[in-house]
Amino acid sequence: MDAGDPVGPARVVLIDDSEDIRDVLRLALEREDEFEVVAEAADGQAGIDVVSAHKPHLVLLDLAMPLMDGLQALPHIRQASPGSVVVMLTGLSETAAAVSAVEQGAHGYIRKGAAVPELLEQIREVLEVRLASRSRALLRRAPADTQGADHGGQGQRPD
Repeated sequence: MDAGDPVGPARVVLIDDSEDIRDVLRLALEREDEFEVVAEAADGQAGIDVVSAHKPHLVLLDLAMPLMDGLQALPHIRQASPGSVVVMLTGLSETAAAVSAVEQGAHGYIRKGAAVPELLEQIREVLEVRLASRSRALLRRAPADTQGADHGGQGQRPD
């Protein structure tokens, strides 16, 4: 199973230098049947390594970390696992950096200070938007894949 094909719980990698934040996120996510935390990392370089190894459906990536921050790690994570949904974790003062991360390929961002139900809802929304986007892309390709002898070369789908 790859990151682009979720079957069963969504596999999640948590990347944050705060062990407390990782603990809270892991407990909140694993309390829900739809998530499974498969790996954690405390800095961007270690995060790249675990994302490469696990190809998760979802990466929660902190912006501000030692050694390599989230903005530095983001392109490497996107390259290591292009099918993964990457959501940036941000503090209140980091909104501009989070917007920059979205411009550089992150799928969204959430604020660490939000209540757990709100965090979970924001994560679900980003995943749903990404899955809907992938479905639309597959549907756009489907007519080209079904053209030919079965449909008289017209590219029409049977009713």
